[in-house]
Amino acid sequence: MANAIYIGEKNLIIKALEAKFNELGHSLVIETNPLQGINIVYKDKFDMIITNILNEEVDGVQIFQIIKNSNNLNSVTPFVVITSGENIDKLFGSSTGPDYIFKKDSELVENIINAL
Repeated sequence: MANAIYIGEKNLIIKALEAKFNELGHSLVIETNPLQGINIVYKDKFDMIITNILNEEVDGVQIFQIIKNSNNLNSVTPFVVITSGENIDKLFGSSTGPDYIFKKDSELVENIINAL
């Protein structure tokens, strides 16, 4: 059983992802407050971290940079960013970007499950 966390707004895509996780016997923690989500990542072990590029308080680039720059996290934990934009990898600058950037499309849930 895999254990993942999603940090961001709970929308229809995330509800579908949550249903698929449950169907496959995996666990998906959903945290809509980005700062609380980051704190949870520091406290618990996850097999994958997922976020949306756009959050009101802290955007997906900031969430990624905070988590990846922390000494408290296993750096090999796959990090997924969900987006509807183009050329999102440029937002991460010259530093290493997330492991996966998936578009909000009909294959999103399947892509995340396959990456897990």
